[in-house]
Amino acid sequence: CVTLCDADFLEDLAHDLRNVPSAARENSKVLQQELDAFEWAVSFVEAHAKPLIARAALDEEPSGMIGWLLEAMLPTAATTVEDHLGVLLEALRRELSELKR
Repeated sequence: CVTLCDADFLEDLAHDLRNVPSAARENSKVLQQELDAFEWAVSFVEAHAKPLIARAALDEEPSGMIGWLLEAMLPTAATTVEDHLGVLLEALRRELSELKR
């Protein structure tokens, strides 16, 4: 390590360290935008999931993401759409809360 810590290395390190605060601020802005987008998605699911699931359930052959969503959300003998939606929303809200810390 001592052989690596010459004057050039220290000069480069000092130069790089000058850029850390601005880079951190920029990263913080991007992370906040991502958090805002996730919060919007949670709100969207809260507002629109139930009608979308009900409408998609009417399709004869749902595919892709809608098929997966129906499989995960449709009621079974022991559960309802509300049960599944409640679990999903609880997980999304918990994740959002963790991300905001």
